[in-house]
Amino acid sequence: MVAGTPVAASNCTSIPEVVGEAAILFDPNDENDIAEKVVRLLADKNLRNELIQKGFQNIKRFNWDNCCAQTIKVYENVLNEI
Repeated sequence: MVAGTPVAASNCTSIPEVVGEAAILFDPNDENDIAEKVVRLLADKNLRNELIQKGFQNIKRFNWDNCCAQTIKVYENVLNEI
């Protein structure tokens, strides 16, 4: 996403949460689904452009300022429970 590349990703574990709406998701156990999604990305310029733009927005969630702020909140919550 940072490189401006449209993303196809697994629909399992935490990947959907991380990519949000900025990727096309596939079932990693279904090679036909993987192939369909990759072909769709290659064939659909509008989809590629949409995912690139959503990717640039999505990556803004992942920065050190947010990480630090969230970590401090966790510590504060723990300390408030003591």
